Amino acid sequence: MTDTKPTISLVTPSFNQVDLVDAAMSSILDQNYPELEYVVIDGGSTDGSADAIARYADRLAYWVSEPDDGHYPAVNKGFAKTNGEIMGYLNGDDLLLPGSLDLIAEIFSTHPEIRWLTAAHMAVDSKGRPVGVTAPLRWSRWHIITSGERRSLPQESTFWRRSLWEEAGGRLDESFPLAADYELWARFSRFDVPVSLRAPLACFRHVEGQRSIALADRYAQEVQEIQARETALDDASAKAARAARKLLKYGSIRPVVDTLLGAPHELVYDPSSDSFYERTHSGRSARAVLSGLRLLYRKRFQRSG
Repeated sequence: MTDTKPTISLVTPSFNQVDLVDAAMSSILDQNYPELEYVVIDGGSTDGSADAIARYADRLAYWVSEPDDGHYPAVNKGFAKTNGEIMGYLNGDDLLLPGSLDLIAEIFSTHPEIRWLTAAHMAVDSKGRPVGVTAPLRWSRWHIITSGERRSLPQESTFWRRSLWEEAGGRLDESFPLAADYELWARFSRFDVPVSLRAPLACFRHVEGQRSIALADRYAQEVQEIQARETALDDASAKAARAARKLLKYGSIRPVVDTLLGAPHELVYDPSSDSFYERTHSGRSARAVLSGLRLLYRKRFQRSG
């Protein structure tokens, strides 16, 4: 492994979040990662956010406070100002966990085969108190684009290589004002699937009036539209899609199904070697597993197809 650290490009979009955006910026800048390219795009806030951001101006690659077209246009505007090898964005009400940037750099440097990385979901309340941690799923393309999944990748803990971003079109699709992040994951999955880290990298903060809660029904409608589009693009038949959704509901065979659907293994930290390894899941032979799944499919799913 080379000692040269990759440049990490992060964008924070914000609008009228003066009480939160300072903490979000500090959670990134206080890590003192040497190859950080950090951009903050404020949508013309009237609550003093611009003054808060300006205090960090000498540590930012770029920042602006001006009216814009909304959340995802702001993220696109920010990424257009970056050139780093590793990319991600942190919303103005979220927090990056200490040491995350150095860890992200280490994982991408020591695992060149990884093109995007996601992690466990951690949530904090409006006061910054931890209120929940959810272990990460293993993600295949089927996991991402089928409606059998009731969870999505944690955006604040998801990072990717610029090569994947450019291959997938190089921007968030602003025609989805609520689910553009999910649409990006679906597009990424056409080219590669994420590796899951069995630890959180950032915190999702619950705050009053949050779009993800207030507009949950509209978000779900956008997700369904994206899933229908992606399923139609895939070579597999609609029946295969229904079978995949049903198989994913069976927790007892979940690791086997994950593997058969093409999900990578998890990255797990080994303190004895101070390094990460891919956690494999033991089980029956591939032939026995396939036979069992065929039998399960015939018994439970074929009649419903």
